[in-house]
Amino acid sequence: MASNVPISGSRPKLNRLQSMKYNQRSQFIYDAKGLYGPKAVLLESQSAEQKKRITVEDPACEHHLCWLTPPDTVLIMKKYKDSEVTKKFKQLCAWVVKGDHNIEKIVVEPSILEDDLITDDEDFKDIREKFETWNTCNQQSVLQEVDWVLCMGGDGTLLYTSSLFKGSVPPIMSIAMGSLGFLTPFSYDTYSTDIKRVVNGGVSLTLRHRLDCKVTTTDYMDHYHGQTCPMEEDEFQKPTVVSKFSAMTTSSSLPPIIDSTKEIVLSNQLVMNEVVVDRGPSPYITNLEVFCNGRIITSVQADGIIVATPTGSTAYALAAGASVVHPSTPSMVICPICPHSLSFRPVVVPSGVEISIRVSSQSRNTAWASFDGRNRTEIQHGESVVITTASYPVPSINNTGHVTDWFDSLATCLHWNVREVQKMM
Repeated sequence: MASNVPISGSRPKLNRLQSMKYNQRSQFIYDAKGLYGPKAVLLESQSAEQKKRITVEDPACEHHLCWLTPPDTVLIMKKYKDSEVTKKFKQLCAWVVKGDHNIEKIVVEPSILEDDLITDDEDFKDIREKFETWNTCNQQSVLQEVDWVLCMGGDGTLLYTSSLFKGSVPPIMSIAMGSLGFLTPFSYDTYSTDIKRVVNGGVSLTLRHRLDCKVTTTDYMDHYHGQTCPMEEDEFQKPTVVSKFSAMTTSSSLPPIIDSTKEIVLSNQLVMNEVVVDRGPSPYITNLEVFCNGRIITSVQADGIIVATPTGSTAYALAAGASVVHPSTPSMVICPICPHSLSFRPVVVPSGVEISIRVSSQSRNTAWASFDGRNRTEIQHGESVVITTASYPVPSINNTGHVTDWFDSLATCLHWNVREVQKMM
């Protein structure tokens, strides 16, 4: 089982205000309970002697899946509105239901049960009636019972699936059925053998870290532009401390949450690839201030800026010129988008820091933020996007290993270093 290893090492001595701020950051690489879903844990990847010689988890170590009890509940996700994927989805579900795999429950998202290709198929009716799903009220309680996840689609399907889990994420097996498939190492042709391997345990895992992204402001009244404050006056005078995931629900009927530093959390997102802050529809370049652990490090005059996970380093950040980072490397990538400067290069920072991006009061326009390409949000002057490494990574199941799968994807999907061999003299 993975141990709780602080990302940033031992804590420095801080004053009370700094300490309260520090406690809100994501301090642990792994789930505090060491669980991934209700039944999955990590096999010990290091010997006792190795543990004596190191003080942090070795990013190069191989993690393997171990089941506390046999997994009997699987969430099956598929690419949306794709007839070919839907056809194979039905074939796979029929194989799971009729086979002897100890899988007693299949959970699907509500949109699958509304797909005409599934609802209109009378031959699939008996299997369809065995599906379970959720609604807006019980979504998280249903997902907490899922032992592992099977994704049928491309990288976007995996990103969407990871966004469903706000806390601990069960192991995810991804079958390549999209256009790129960098994060989907399994083939549909061998799904029966691969699923048996996963259910038996012992397969290799890559822990893909996510980012916890909060949109905040420090001026409550300015945010509402003189409108009636939705929070009682005495509540405003006595702000409450916000935990890392207390603002995950962002219903418009609820007032924003104020923490002890008088930052108002307007929204909270978890991302697996990247958060992008850009100029949106404005013709002017952005004017953004970037802070690291509360200290300003640079000003951004560009089309925007990307903060990516190592997993996201091969997505938008790659197109913007950032370094390619292995997903087991605990880090964040900061990459400008078309900077108006010859010297503004992408950088890689430790995963334990807090990055804050604020729209400068001198900016000609507001900015816009997107989170894994979703939830487009306008960022007003003085508002910030605060980014830390989330406490709950996504345990992605590997086909062969966390290194070999990654290099295979670089070669087959991105054609990394592909060229004709120089002829002999």
